[in-house]
Amino acid sequence: MYYKIKFTVHGKIGSKKYNFSTIRRKNKVNIYKNKETSVFEEHIEYTAKNYMLRHNLKPLHGGIFIKLVIYIADKKKIKSLPFKPGEFKQVWNTSGENIKNSGWPTPVFTTKKPDCSNVLKSVEDAVTGICFEDDKDIIDVKVKKIACLLDSEERIDIFITDLPNKHVVFQNE
Repeated sequence: MYYKIKFTVHGKIGSKKYNFSTIRRKNKVNIYKNKETSVFEEHIEYTAKNYMLRHNLKPLHGGIFIKLVIYIADKKKIKSLPFKPGEFKQVWNTSGENIKNSGWPTPVFTTKKPDCSNVLKSVEDAVTGICFEDDKDIIDVKVKKIACLLDSEERIDIFITDLPNKHVVFQNE
């Protein structure tokens, strides 16, 4: 699939932590934003704005498709594997013949926190108005969480495109 917007946000992965409010006298409500969430969303927003300006892009319209690939440091998961990180895995067909060398290590998925849905919500909130007009326009999402060895490798690869027809009918994949 061709993505119109592609950028990477490097750094510690945060997630959506909800704000809380207190009700004071005379029906006044004070809302306190979670600082960690605000910093994470501002970092994503800054990266998205820079990408859009460098490539002279305008916000997308219509049905939006978002794909996130989240890389989270998970040393235990990586070290428990039968092969070393960086080793190439051979791709075999059912008859046992070597078809090709994939050239990349096989991705190792992780269940380590933060949750995919919370990271997705933070990304949606941060790029709304920058990459697309409103998050109500999002009609399809794909999120993967992959283990990496070092904290310095943590990042989110963000891919966004508009689908050609708002009334797309999805077949069973």
